[in-house]
Amino acid sequence: MNKKNNQYMLEAFKLAAKGKNLVFPNPFVGAIVVKNGKIVGKGFHKQAGKEHAEVNALNDAGIKAKNADLYVTLEPCSTYGKTPPCTAKIIESKIKKVYIGALDYNPRHRKKAESILNKKGIETEILDFGEKNSELNKVFNFNIKYSLPYVHLKAAISLDGMICDSRQNSKWITCEKTRLYSHYLRAKCDAILVGSKTFNLDNPRLNIRNRSKTITKDPAVIIISASGKLNLKNNLLKNTTEREVLILTTPSGKRNLQGKINNHNTTIKSFSRRTHLSIKPCLTYLKKRGYTSILVEGGSSLLEQFLQTRLFQELHIFMAPKVFGKGSKNFSSNANIDFANKKNNLSLITSKKIENDIYLRYKNVYWDYSSIR
Repeated sequence: MNKKNNQYMLEAFKLAAKGKNLVFPNPFVGAIVVKNGKIVGKGFHKQAGKEHAEVNALNDAGIKAKNADLYVTLEPCSTYGKTPPCTAKIIESKIKKVYIGALDYNPRHRKKAESILNKKGIETEILDFGEKNSELNKVFNFNIKYSLPYVHLKAAISLDGMICDSRQNSKWITCEKTRLYSHYLRAKCDAILVGSKTFNLDNPRLNIRNRSKTITKDPAVIIISASGKLNLKNNLLKNTTEREVLILTTPSGKRNLQGKINNHNTTIKSFSRRTHLSIKPCLTYLKKRGYTSILVEGGSSLLEQFLQTRLFQELHIFMAPKVFGKGSKNFSSNANIDFANKKNNLSLITSKKIENDIYLRYKNVYWDYSSIR
């Protein structure tokens, strides 16, 4: 690969990463315009429904875009959506050549931009940045392929794998610095999912406490409760908030809750007449509702269901140097999983020391999602 092309594309990827989770359900994309060896325009996709990266870069370049080269991390879109196709803007700007970092995973766009641009006399070249794009746009690609949200499981545990002590106390297992670090996970996701026991016992706020210029709002809250027996004094149900609160329950659970919640942004969705809620239908519904990435924060029963069904993509473990011992609750002890003699189903991606705590990030690499019914 040409060294200059490599440098320009890496610069475009740096821009793409600035998009944060505001771009969902769209992918992260960055673009730069280069003319006579100089960058004359930069852009990235900032928010869903707004201008795409190519348009922002070309607008930034202005008249300098004529006969220039465009470097874009992902194949330009070629269909009308909330915005016009980027191929039209490229043609209008009289770009000479387009370097594409990776092909779009979306079948509506995949391999179409090259043909459209070539017919207008604009040369195209695909550079080998598919792996880098796959990591950056793992959520987008997963959403497209499986029509399910990208699921992160999170657990704060002791050295002996417990999420609460013998008194059922689960707060502050890890240090304050670790807890703040875990809030970055919340900032990456559309919603936080908890079970009814965690919601009732911990009375959680489920917000983001380490705010920044790029983290401007809290994720939505999703509560799974088959019975509908929830702590109605929790502020999330008592007071109207800007973010959505979604309760997934059964018809009987819905009857228990109807008319008792004052938060007008709360939606109650019932699934079946059974007393048990299956994870797969819940996730399918959440994806149709527009949720692309979800952080599951417990409790143990909910984590066990996700571990058993394998319906998660990443597992985040925050381990504290504590031993809780007898009578404590293990985060996966009741899950019926038999993988002792099978190949590893988790691959370690990240390990990090945070004061005396350890953070471990794993990717679920074993399960074949196409087999899920």
